[in-house]
Amino acid sequence: MYSALWDWLRQLCFLIEWIFISLLNLVGNEGIAILLLACVLKIMIFPLNRIAEKWQDDVNSIQSDLQPQIDEIKSMLSGEEANHRIMQLYQDKNVSPFYSVKSLFGFLIQIPIFIAVFDVLGESIYLLEKSFFFIDDLSKPDQWLSFPIIIPFFGSSFNLLPLCMMIISLLSAFLYTDQNLTRDLLQNQKRKLYYMSILFFLLLFTFPSGMVLYWTTSNLLQLIQMQIKKALQ
Repeated sequence: MYSALWDWLRQLCFLIEWIFISLLNLVGNEGIAILLLACVLKIMIFPLNRIAEKWQDDVNSIQSDLQPQIDEIKSMLSGEEANHRIMQLYQDKNVSPFYSVKSLFGFLIQIPIFIAVFDVLGESIYLLEKSFFFIDDLSKPDQWLSFPIIIPFFGSSFNLLPLCMMIISLLSAFLYTDQNLTRDLLQNQKRKLYYMSILFFLLLFTFPSGMVLYWTTSNLLQLIQMQIKKALQ
């Protein structure tokens, strides 16, 4: 089982599967077990997310300080001379040119979780022909609305759950704010989040609804966490 994965990732799959089965035995409903799984994993990686948020804040603060000066250099100079001045600016500020790599940590810690949950829920026999609210089968796309014709990529049905996931992600992007960012940088960051929301909608549109239910719940928890953090500041 999960033989195509690296050993450490297989162990993560077994752990998530054990948590899911334990929750299923506790509540007796596959859909609710997926909702609780999203909550449990969110709690488990909370310390790592806190580190990622701190690093992101550091990167945003540095970027807000440097970007106006970098833009000024680029408006006055070009080519090798501009690059030299920018590198000199990094040196004067005692900042590595690769400082922004730290901001990828939050995204990188999500990738193993995403892969593991995808494998666990995608291969789980517990979801076969199991319904949850408007979802008839958690092992398949929810197929909320059938089309009389086949539409390229979307197929012959429309799946509601990926749309809900995208709406939550777009709302999170709209409400996103960071006091360390300038107005222009904040708008750029929001734009990236909008694009990612649409991208994930397209990527997950044909995925099994159990997987999309997990990711939708995870996004909702992230939105709630963001609003709580904003209220406490």
